[in-house]
Amino acid sequence: MEKIRRLFRGAAGDSLFLSFVKIVTAVFGLFTAKLLSKYFSLQEYGTYSQAMLVVSIAYTICRLGLSEAINYFYNSSSEELEKQQTVSTIFGIECAFGSLTALAICLFSGAIVRYFGNEDLRPFLFFAAFMPMLENLAPMLQVLVISIGKARSVAVRNFVFSLCRLLFVLIASFVTGSIRTVFILLLVFDVAQVVFFYLVFSRSSFSLSFSHFRKDLILPILRFSLLMTLFVLTKNLNLDVDKLVISYFTDTETLAIYSNAAKLLPFDMVSLAFMTVLVPIITRMIRGERHEEALQCLRAYIRVGYLFTGILVTGGLICAREMMLLLYDAKYLPGLPVFIVYLLVDLVQYANLSIVLTARGKTGTLLVVSASALAVNFVLDIVSYHFFGLIGPALATLLVTIAMMAVFIVLSAREIQVPVGALFDGREILTVALELVCLGAAARLLKGVLLSFFPGYLPALILTFGLFCAVLLLLNRKRIVSVLTEINCFR
Repeated sequence: MEKIRRLFRGAAGDSLFLSFVKIVTAVFGLFTAKLLSKYFSLQEYGTYSQAMLVVSIAYTICRLGLSEAINYFYNSSSEELEKQQTVSTIFGIECAFGSLTALAICLFSGAIVRYFGNEDLRPFLFFAAFMPMLENLAPMLQVLVISIGKARSVAVRNFVFSLCRLLFVLIASFVTGSIRTVFILLLVFDVAQVVFFYLVFSRSSFSLSFSHFRKDLILPILRFSLLMTLFVLTKNLNLDVDKLVISYFTDTETLAIYSNAAKLLPFDMVSLAFMTVLVPIITRMIRGERHEEALQCLRAYIRVGYLFTGILVTGGLICAREMMLLLYDAKYLPGLPVFIVYLLVDLVQYANLSIVLTARGKTGTLLVVSASALAVNFVLDIVSYHFFGLIGPALATLLVTIAMMAVFIVLSAREIQVPVGALFDGREILTVALELVCLGAAARLLKGVLLSFFPGYLPALILTFGLFCAVLLLLNRKRIVSVLTEINCFR
């Protein structure tokens, strides 16, 4: 019993708690998408998707790499006053640039509407204008909260606010009947997130104050963060550029189908939760030249990825059609091939080891890799759409994502001075892969039998996906306990 308790302490315990809450909040998020998809028309949902695409791109632009800058500077500083001045300066930069971004969206709303060819979009843009800044301030504060050991506060916040988001959508669906209500309430939601994180951090550490803003720190911060923001911008655009291409060549309703099908599902939520907790630890290891410890930490993170993400994504591939019906609606089924391709993008993304280059301050290298990937992706999206139709841009995104993750792995191994093979346990990966293939084939047969016996898709989905994941997790229980025990040793 004491051995089990130890697993739920330290970094592994925080990660597991964060993972559990992520699973619950992911269910809320999926139910939210289901409500929007079912109770609003393709035109309304397409307009919503266009507005959120603008928010996503603006969010990345005004992010300025400042979340990474906070992690880098806060965890590299030893003096409390230095931390306070640097953090206050970083938040001052974000507030100023975020306000300019909001103003730009309002001023150029006409051009944005003309690009999408949808006049219904105009009123949404004025609500969406302020969301990028608020959605940047929240993760910046989250980095600080996790750095002071308050990861569980982050998890509780994720649960509460996801519940509120679901409530907002219920109000919009059944009370007002207007998707514009969603934007108004989401704006309130974003403000509440920022206030919550600020209170948690300021009560445990120090208060952020513009009186600590230092002009002489702006250039050192921007020298790091501007390259980082270009990297983040190009990396995120790699996942959005296909939607921009679809928007240009097709209509609003087709974009609605593609946007849902190409939505990244939270199958990597467990590995992301671990990475959230491990980022400050890995940064300290690499900054302190503790290469062997950094290698072991990265190996453990990669193991978490294929032991959890691999199992969940394979289950999703087996039940792709049924899962799409559950998450959205039958009218979105023309996007099923895109949905399957994006499940594979989910699987590949967990292997993102760019944190190593970030910790080294190699933002220029990150930018070159992601910008090259974006340029290739943009060309492939256009070409593949003309040759393969709707699935073409999704396939291009998958290929480019695989290539980019491979490059990051090679460069990360070089930074900590180890061969690429040292990052992986080849025998264990092969064993898990064989388990996925063999049990996946059995689960596919089981699903066919269940569909013939039960009316509707839901019993087959629940039993097939549930049994597949449960059996695989049970088969790998010793490996899972092993990796959790190892992660608890990292500081």
